[in-house]
Amino acid sequence: MSNGMDDLFAQAPHNGTRTSREAADSVSWQVNRLELLVLRGLIGLGDATREELEELEENLGLTGNCVRPRIWSLMTQKGTPGYVEVVKDANDKPVTRMTKGGRRADVLRATKRGFDAAAAANGGYANEVKGKAA
Repeated sequence: MSNGMDDLFAQAPHNGTRTSREAADSVSWQVNRLELLVLRGLIGLGDATREELEELEENLGLTGNCVRPRIWSLMTQKGTPGYVEVVKDANDKPVTRMTKGGRRADVLRATKRGFDAAAAANGGYANEVKGKAA
């Protein structure tokens, strides 16, 4: 039986170019750990725009170039539903917030699947994973 973490990336995401594949190969050994750190960090924030992920980056001691690909992969490369999603309103439209730059940005949050995966990686102790599941 899967614990929710079995399908987290075995390989780092890349865009298909040679240099991107080489970069992905160089960090593949730590991708699962990084994705879990980012997922737990987002759960701790509750929800966030991509710009607000700067707080997550600071909390984890990671750069945006490390966090953003993990968020993207947690959203898009993990099947349906993913581990992270864009928050939708009652009309199924993306919920947005204003950024510091005055633009609107989609709000992201962990899905129930994301909470379950984080809890499973924590030995099944869901109460140790703070936040509200989607």
